[in-house]
Amino acid sequence: ISKNVNRSLQAVLGVSVNEISKQWITFYSDYFDKEQIFADSANISKNIIKKPKQTKSYYQFKINPIGDKIAYVSNEQGLRKIHIYDTKSGKTHRIFKDGYRIKQMNDYTYPVIDWHPSGNYLTIITEVENKLQIIQYALNDKSSNYRNLFSCDKILDMAYSSDGSKMVFSAV
Repeated sequence: ISKNVNRSLQAVLGVSVNEISKQWITFYSDYFDKEQIFADSANISKNIIKKPKQTKSYYQFKINPIGDKIAYVSNEQGLRKIHIYDTKSGKTHRIFKDGYRIKQMNDYTYPVIDWHPSGNYLTIITEVENKLQIIQYALNDKSSNYRNLFSCDKILDMAYSSDGSKMVFSAV
């Protein structure tokens, strides 16, 4: 047992506190520089949503790694749609539609979307008849690949590894 925090961290991590601080500052400086690049590419003169409705909720805005497309979810009284906005052409395309427009309490946790690191695929996780389904939407040929997802009741968020070979879920 050590009473000195610096020595304890060095014994456990094998790195001094000063080195941890330098790595921490470098990591977050790089991270927020990348975020600024994406924010600048998304900050275009035109609005992404041409005519937003007050009855619709817009969420899950995700910019692809290339920075030329933005995916988002709209929810109007339970009718969920996923749109992809092309920053170069300024056009929006609906790629997914699920649910019905019914006055009820809306579930804004689905669908969960994320881009593959290549920027060519949008991954969608949604709930169909109380079963989870994962959908891979290919931008090149506009095709969708559907698979069932087992062993989870609810997925809150997901992310890809940097090489795109693995996915991690925040699930219940």
